Amino acid sequence: MAEIKKEDIILYVETYDNILTEKKGDYTAKPKITGSVGNPQIAQRIMSGGLEIRYETLVYILDMADKAKAEAIAEGKSVVDGVAQYMINVRGVFDGPEAAFDPEKHSLGVTYTMGKTLSALLKSLKVVNNGLAKAGPAVNTLTDSTTGSVNIEITSGGPIAIEGKNLRVVGDDPAVGLFFTSTEGGEAKKVSVFVQNDPSKIICMAPALENGTYTMSIVTQSGTGNRSVKEPRTYTFPLTLRVGPEPGGGEDDRPVIE
Repeated sequence: MAEIKKEDIILYVETYDNILTEKKGDYTAKPKITGSVGNPQIAQRIMSGGLEIRYETLVYILDMADKAKAEAIAEGKSVVDGVAQYMINVRGVFDGPEAAFDPEKHSLGVTYTMGKTLSALLKSLKVVNNGLAKAGPAVNTLTDSTTGSVNIEITSGGPIAIEGKNLRVVGDDPAVGLFFTSTEGGEAKKVSVFVQNDPSKIICMAPALENGTYTMSIVTQSGTGNRSVKEPRTYTFPLTLRVGPEPGGGEDDRPVIE
């Protein structure tokens, strides 16, 4: 095995039984998502390279770049950066060449094509297989029923739908539950109202949460095939979820450029 250098980026993957084939010994692999990164964390990475600029200024510039790119995409421009090329698209069928856009039948999305910087980086990755994934809970998507947002935001006290596998929250252990914990720290808020609590889907009411960012975790004694396990299994959703509006970048918040 080739020696892994310090500067190499390592991507860890886990294997799963391939349910799409009858061939014995076939497995698929999924990357192990280790966290969520936003502009504040990106700014920290840039600053660690020795950039002589205030951290607050850099975060502000990154936020403004996001807004400028989003506006350009919304105007029908093709936005290209090192991560990707983005183009807006229209979904849905129109009843005739002059039919009006109907939000009930049509929607807007974005086409994503990998950019040169990311493409080159992926070719240089060191991929390490961690072996068979644990059979505990795993979340694929979390949808906020109030806004329709997927894997981004939740509404305080509002309904949310969680889809995945081995999700059912059951067990006598006091640690069992579905929790939201502020990234700033503090006590985890526990979900108390479940509308649906199945292995593949949970529908529940989010607890009362103040504006900010949160991590979601599931602690359950549910096993495969509706069996229970003695020790609770914990799964933490790797994406950070937001409650309330995105942090503003208005004139009052504008940092001094040095």
